[in-house]
Amino acid sequence: KPELIDLLDNDFNLFSQEIKVFHNFIPQNRSLSWYYKARYNTTRNDLLIVVMHYPSVFVAPFLMGKYINHLIFAFKNTRFFFN
Repeated sequence: KPELIDLLDNDFNLFSQEIKVFHNFIPQNRSLSWYYKARYNTTRNDLLIVVMHYPSVFVAPFLMGKYINHLIFAFKNTRFFFN
């Protein structure tokens, strides 16, 4: 197992956007309030990424697109609303 110093000496990027984290998500094990909080935070963070990192010319159209995509996801996953 490499030490942190060794990784830094070899120009290992600790802040890489290539790192992906996956976990076993079983909706039945989570409460509805948890789902609403997770959806709210995910949508907010996704919209803030657009505002902070996209060129100003593209902010409005991409904000609208992201928002619509989150609405579509919410409606496609209606099983969460009726638990």
